[in-house]
Amino acid sequence: MGAPKWHEKNSNVLHWHMPGEEMPISAAKKKTAFIHPAIVTGIVTLALGVGTAFGVIMINAIDIEEKAQKQQAVSGNERSVQENKPADVKDVTVALIQGGVFSTAEAAEKAKPKNVPATVVPAEGQFLLVLGAASTIEAAKELAEPIQQKGMEVYLKELPAPMTNDIKKQFLSEKDQQNALDLLKTAFN
Repeated sequence: MGAPKWHEKNSNVLHWHMPGEEMPISAAKKKTAFIHPAIVTGIVTLALGVGTAFGVIMINAIDIEEKAQKQQAVSGNERSVQENKPADVKDVTVALIQGGVFSTAEAAEKAKPKNVPATVVPAEGQFLLVLGAASTIEAAKELAEPIQQKGMEVYLKELPAPMTNDIKKQFLSEKDQQNALDLLKTAFN
């Protein structure tokens, strides 16, 4: 065993200090926390994966909720229109000269040409820019020729329009296209 090693700093010998004595305190080795880079990479990857999955789930949940609200609104509007129809209203097939289809009424109004009679009609959740209307597709083709000669592209389309007998009679006998379009807009509203 041998004699105690009083003179060595890191010996196992107990050192007594008297109060008021100042002695330098030996700096103890500090343990530094070390996390392996692979563990850090795994944690970050897992956090990104969980965050992305949660985000996708929330976005899909919001989209499903909005679609359900729109569908309820549309089906609610269809029911209220059907419930508010007078008894003599019947769907009449009308041939339309269509200048475009728009998602908003404002966009359709902006696209109205200045030199051709036109109106905007709501149909199937969209807004049709109607440049003319007739009772048959053949009559609509004849009405479309002068519009096409002005350089406008048009489409012919048949669409059922809810009309009372009085509006139907007026529409079929109307010679002025702007008046016919106004009657058509009244029928759809």
